[in-house]
Amino acid sequence: QRGTKVRSMAQSFRYVFVPCDEAESPRECSLDYAADDNVGCLVDKLRAHYRDVESAAVASKVDRERQKQEIFSNLKLPEGAQASQLASEHLEQMSTSFMIDSVPLMTNTAASGFEAVNMYVSDFGKIRQMPVNRRASEICSLAGRPTTVYGDGFIARIHDDNEDDFRREDFTLGEFASDAAWLRKAAALNAHRTTTAADLQAFLQRHKDDAPKAAAAAAAAAAPTTAQCHNPACPGTHDAAAKFQCSRCKSARYCSADCQRADWNAHKRSCHK
Repeated sequence: QRGTKVRSMAQSFRYVFVPCDEAESPRECSLDYAADDNVGCLVDKLRAHYRDVESAAVASKVDRERQKQEIFSNLKLPEGAQASQLASEHLEQMSTSFMIDSVPLMTNTAASGFEAVNMYVSDFGKIRQMPVNRRASEICSLAGRPTTVYGDGFIARIHDDNEDDFRREDFTLGEFASDAAWLRKAAALNAHRTTTAADLQAFLQRHKDDAPKAAAAAAAAAAPTTAQCHNPACPGTHDAAAKFQCSRCKSARYCSADCQRADWNAHKRSCHK
């Protein structure tokens, strides 16, 4: 596992809790972890938090039934599939689970120095009708990752080079600010990512739009030429499509075999292979 390969500078790190209740101030938290658990330690901690906060939302049978129906409506099932096709206990388990989702405010790429900052949220916050977290949602927008956060949010930082160097790094309360340096960096990187994606989409669309034109041009190029008949004495159809070609020079064309024979005495003086 990757967690067993890392170099860890410390056995604790700091992260920021952003409550959805605006009467409660954001605060800095600290988490101690074992060296072999630095990958999953935060998710385990946050899952316990959401279990405490959202347990009331799954306490009643009425709420569980409503949540199961909403979960089912979000599942991508084959057309015509019915709820009965899913085991009742499976939906029950999903409706009472506490799962964590993350919004990548800044992704760990070479451009970011392999630094990543994530907003951790409840995966079922909306389904469980948690309030909108205005402050967490605003941070997502400022970072160039517009997301509506439902319920409490948490912001944490990691360093991950996608190989063996994975480590937790501090994210402090002082960095929870609209003018923070990391937020400006994230916004710039995400703007570039969005622009690159938009440019690619535009490129593909242009080529998609040009495809019929290219096909028409290719068809025209492959179509028989409509050059004039080379016989100056062509009997009235001089402008007809010249479908016949001199087999020797390949340049003189005629509308009919009769015109080709009639023009041969004049044409043979200039006809060359």
